[in-house]
Amino acid sequence: MKIQRNISKRQFILSVFVSIILFFMSIGLAYPQKMDNDANKLIGTWFGTHKQSDVEGDIQTISTPYSNGAFFIKFRVIQNNRPVLEQNELGTWKLKDNRQITIITTHINGQHLGKDKYITDNYVIRKLTDSEQDCDHVETGTKFKYIRVNDQFKFQQ
Repeated sequence: MKIQRNISKRQFILSVFVSIILFFMSIGLAYPQKMDNDANKLIGTWFGTHKQSDVEGDIQTISTPYSNGAFFIKFRVIQNNRPVLEQNELGTWKLKDNRQITIITTHINGQHLGKDKYITDNYVIRKLTDSEQDCDHVETGTKFKYIRVNDQFKFQQ
């Protein structure tokens, strides 16, 4: 995950607005994917907090994979009990062999990464139930723990 720094409040609001528009556009444009057995368990909204070696503080995540293969994810960095940065990502996801999740990010904060440019992240699932998800980022080894939340879940202020 690449976190952009030093964005103004206006840029942030604009990026959230554009992200929402792009997300709804992607739902209509994405092709349905063939679902592995556990893919249906992944669909919905998940919340988790983790640490990352290249980021100071805790990273909170709200992740929503959709049944059509689209995903929307929001990150928030917390330092000294205060949010200091938020980032939204949009793209696609797939599950292979009920064990490996691949996420392809095509937009960050509403900005398309460019033609034929994207970020690929791979995760290995350690645990998946209807209410919990534990996985490891393949490239970095970062461990993630998520709990299922309702679709209207928002970060606490």
